[in-house]
Amino acid sequence: MGKQVKRLALGLLLVTAAFLAVPLSASAAEFETFVGCDDLSENPVPSHVCQAGDFPGAYFESDLDIEYDVCVEFPGGTFICAEEQLAEAGVLYVNSITTDLEGEHFVSWFVEGAEVGNWAFRMDPPPPPAIVTSPPPPAAPAVVPLPSVKCLKAKQAVNRLKIRLQKATGHKQKAKIRVRLKRARATARAAC
Repeated sequence: MGKQVKRLALGLLLVTAAFLAVPLSASAAEFETFVGCDDLSENPVPSHVCQAGDFPGAYFESDLDIEYDVCVEFPGGTFICAEEQLAEAGVLYVNSITTDLEGEHFVSWFVEGAEVGNWAFRMDPPPPPAIVTSPPPPAAPAVVPLPSVKCLKAKQAVNRLKIRLQKATGHKQKAKIRVRLKRARATARAAC
């Protein structure tokens, strides 16, 4: 029994020594990683879709002072990494991602060679320009042709004969005015 206790104690001692030899910074730290579409924003919003013309940024925050790397894989397979950077605890850092390539982009963050975060985002084409619909042009005012002089004179003749017919007292006189009024109306229709 004594040998087993010694072995167990030796084993625990070796495990403890191995555990202490491993850097605690990466394993004990907590990280926030994401991509936002505006690398100048004071309050960046995580996004998986940006549009051409946006300025995407790779954001990183740690709860411990730590050094990190960030890498981006662009559409077509180009892979670019930024140099290792120091991040102070509790400070949100941003690395601008300069791209106008449409398609999927993949961002990875590394601490001491271990990946601690990744994010995929897509660059879409810019939205189509807004179609401004203008109201239809105002309708041209209706142009009513002025009646010709001949038409005006014919209408005046009809009106005069109507008045004479109303004032006429005799049957014979009314019959004559009616005949003349009938001809005046026909002349007015033809002239107008």
